Amino acid sequence: MTHVREVLLVSRPPAATLLTALQIGQGVGAGPIVGAGPTIGTGSSVGPQPSAVKLTSDQDPNRDLQRWLHEQARALGARHVSFVMRHVPGIVVDDPLVIETYGPAWREHALQEKFDQVDPARTVADRAMEPIDWAELPRTRPRLRKFFRHFMENDLGRNAVSSVYRGPLGDRSVMTLTSDSTERRWLTQKPDLMSGLLLLHPAMHRTVLRSVFRIEGADAIKLTPRERECLGLAAHGQTSKQIGENLGLTAATVNFFIDAAAVKLSASNRAHAAAKAVALGLVPPPR
Repeated sequence: MTHVREVLLVSRPPAATLLTALQIGQGVGAGPIVGAGPTIGTGSSVGPQPSAVKLTSDQDPNRDLQRWLHEQARALGARHVSFVMRHVPGIVVDDPLVIETYGPAWREHALQEKFDQVDPARTVADRAMEPIDWAELPRTRPRLRKFFRHFMENDLGRNAVSSVYRGPLGDRSVMTLTSDSTERRWLTQKPDLMSGLLLLHPAMHRTVLRSVFRIEGADAIKLTPRERECLGLAAHGQTSKQIGENLGLTAATVNFFIDAAAVKLSASNRAHAAAKAVALGLVPPPR
């Protein structure tokens, strides 16, 4: 097994470029991510043996994936974005792979304070089934209160949402979007950020597997034609009854196909399954 140590890519976010959900679903970044960090390679249990991806600062930087993530987050109205992958099929991950925009000063401070032990993106979100709103988390522990206070003092955001993505091969990652919104504005912005997160996260997860670890994890998901049809219509907002009428099926049969697809996609519910299927290119996006 190949061991992986942490990769940290940090830069100031560029101006936001609005890309559609269709563009997000297509994925980007065929080449490796190049930044500060040691060697990353795939283990012997994952298909053929590709050459390792060496992440060193003395090479010509390929920031496509990082820049793309920044642009998507800013287009959604987020202040910062963090992507953390701990579980990779066939690879022992000593430290998580981290791609974030918080900046080197915060990263060094967080390591000194051992905030990884209380950071919601590293603790609560990794076990959650639904996206979580940091504002709804209990702050009874002194160290957690200290984390939130320092997070705001470093201008990283007043609020945040995190989601966990579970892939079909046991791969798992957590993505977080932060916001500078006031408490009142956050109530209206949060649904948009959560919806965007459900599209952005699967695309990012799949791209990291392909471009960094050379794993075609998304291709392991095989939906039947009926599962694709039902989930595709569900992504367009149709109810099970409407889908059944269009396909000549009962609502119960439609639910069966959608539930089966949700299991294959490791989705927590119907909407989550539809969003993941669109982001992974398994069904066409809504028009």
